[in-house]
Amino acid sequence: MRALLCVDPAPISKDLLSLLPSLQIIVGSSVGVDHIDLTEYQLRGICVTNAGSAFCEDVADYVVGLLIDVLRRVSAADRLFRLGCGLLLMITRLVVMYSNLDKARVTLSYKYIDDLGLSFFKCKMINFKVIFNGQGGLGNINSEVAKRLGPFGCSMVYRSRKKKPSVTFPYYSDVRDPAANGDALILWCALTDETHHIVDKDVMAA
Repeated sequence: MRALLCVDPAPISKDLLSLLPSLQIIVGSSVGVDHIDLTEYQLRGICVTNAGSAFCEDVADYVVGLLIDVLRRVSAADRLFRLGCGLLLMITRLVVMYSNLDKARVTLSYKYIDDLGLSFFKCKMINFKVIFNGQGGLGNINSEVAKRLGPFGCSMVYRSRKKKPSVTFPYYSDVRDPAANGDALILWCALTDETHHIVDKDVMAA
């Protein structure tokens, strides 16, 4: 066997390679190659490919969809009403209006439910500040996300190892600086020793 198609992120071990002495190329179906020991393959003279930018637009669509869902609380509100909280809120209001029960107790219950409902609709506006964080800053995926967020009027900045002359967004060398004023942090990078804990407690607390 001279070629191996890798369709999932399962690690390809040295034991497997020892069974394939004629292997010349590994074709990855994903963008990431974290599951592949590139150093070992380089020593053996085996070529490794990945999917490149084939899925960038699809991933960018999901990123924007998740941002809207979280900031506008679409799924959260859906779960709230599926649990019957909307109906319970209306019933409680009717009890307060037409019942001779202990109104102090009922009003307290009404206030709790009403606050619960209102909290789901005090949402972030879509024109938020986005921080793109990664080794390449605005790589293929982040660039596609930026295209989609532009029409929403989002303010966007990026952090990377070095500034890109072609990018007009403000540049930061440390993610903690923009994180203090940002609403969303989008992180796309390979899992390496350099990126391990790139978002730590200081970034989360900023």
